[in-house]
Amino acid sequence: MVTAAGYIKNLTLNDIQLAAAYCHILVDHAKHRQTITYGELVAKAKQQNPGNAVVQNAIATSVGRKLSAVRRFTDAQNYPDLTSLVIGKGSGDCGDAYTKNFDSERAREEVFAFDWRNVSEDFDLHIKGLEKAAIPMKPRKKDEAVKLMSEFYFGNKKNLPPSIQLQRNSIIELLMEGVSVEDAFSQKMQANSAWRCVA
Repeated sequence: MVTAAGYIKNLTLNDIQLAAAYCHILVDHAKHRQTITYGELVAKAKQQNPGNAVVQNAIATSVGRKLSAVRRFTDAQNYPDLTSLVIGKGSGDCGDAYTKNFDSERAREEVFAFDWRNVSEDFDLHIKGLEKAAIPMKPRKKDEAVKLMSEFYFGNKKNLPPSIQLQRNSIIELLMEGVSVEDAFSQKMQANSAWRCVA
């Protein structure tokens, strides 16, 4: 089996809750021998979970981290790595962080050959255990928050709306509270979108 032990050690409650939404979609795609793009995964999760604020606030650029909880489950059960099904729209393969550590093509072959019929219930129990052990948020100093915000912005600028610049101070405040950089941007993008709808 392709394993991913220690790929990302610390998971937040937000990571785990999104993983729960993504896992069921990935199991369905595995049964049908299909891959899915990061954007499609986020869109499908939102469609299937209309009342879940965590899922509704998700953005495609943060999917990689959220899939770590799914990967922990497949590793623990010695199942093939479901996260290998999530690919970039342009590249047709997993992200660089994945392909540097794993053989994505081989991982997908293992996923498609596996019988996934009875896995969802096991995953739900696993998620409940992870939720209890989730790492609490740790506050950050302002200079660290500013650095995180800046690095994420310039690393993902092409995928972010120009209006996100207006949320700079709010994002820094969230980062200082301990919110992950992906979730801070996601929350403010969602708030921006909601404001435009009522304006």
